[in-house]
Amino acid sequence: MAQKIASNALKDLLDGKSPFALIDVRESGEYNATHIPGAALIPRRRIEYIIESSVPFKDTHIVICDDDGRRAELAAATLDNLGYTNVHYLEGGTNRWASNDLPTEWGVNVPPKTSARCWKWFTTCQRLPLTTYTSELKTAKSWSS
Repeated sequence: MAQKIASNALKDLLDGKSPFALIDVRESGEYNATHIPGAALIPRRRIEYIIESSVPFKDTHIVICDDDGRRAELAAATLDNLGYTNVHYLEGGTNRWASNDLPTEWGVNVPPKTSARCWKWFTTCQRLPLTTYTSELKTAKSWSS
């Protein structure tokens, strides 16, 4: 069952080295206005459809946030029903987070498309021994001449 997490405890998680997923379940306009740094946007209305591709491991520590905690609590219950075992929701949401003078940011955190292309290439390409790579690189240079 999902549990509450206080703002200061979330701040400690963000400052620490333990991996976890921080998911903001508000709509994009709300998220763009202000959000906790590092939070990923998955609107509550889409969480059932997106969560398994975003967080494939069911034992991943997940913290859900919204503006006041109500949608986050519902989203956390949904994740419980989907089999996620380590889910927390931010007590008081980003409103309480901000009232505790903790950092927020605005806008959308979207990595450039080239990052996604490079990652896809890196994760799907066959690994070559260095000697093969060097000869392939020389061949590629001769094509561009």
